[in-house]
Amino acid sequence: MSAIDISAFEQLDLADWTLVKEETNLKVYQQGSMEKRLQYYEIYSLEAHFSQEKAHGITIGRMNAPFFHYPDRQSKIYLIEHYVEGKQEGISLSFYEDGAKTETY
Repeated sequence: MSAIDISAFEQLDLADWTLVKEETNLKVYQQGSMEKRLQYYEIYSLEAHFSQEKAHGITIGRMNAPFFHYPDRQSKIYLIEHYVEGKQEGISLSFYEDGAKTETY
């Protein structure tokens, strides 16, 4: 997953998703049997995909403002994870404001 172009995840993609629930800090969208849950916090948001109430697909954490990603770019992404039927699969990428990056398997 580390070779992935994270710029593809910078912007939230809601094309073909239908808003089915809206609360103060939560929006839930649906596309077929999949849900996209957007949880909003003070300085960041979390986009997670679900199928049958289990995390399924990519989870993306975005800060409200871009920050430094080593070696030479700015990004809002602080987290990328992938889930299959509620279990994390593959590499989890985390990015930090000091430019560091961690990969957890």
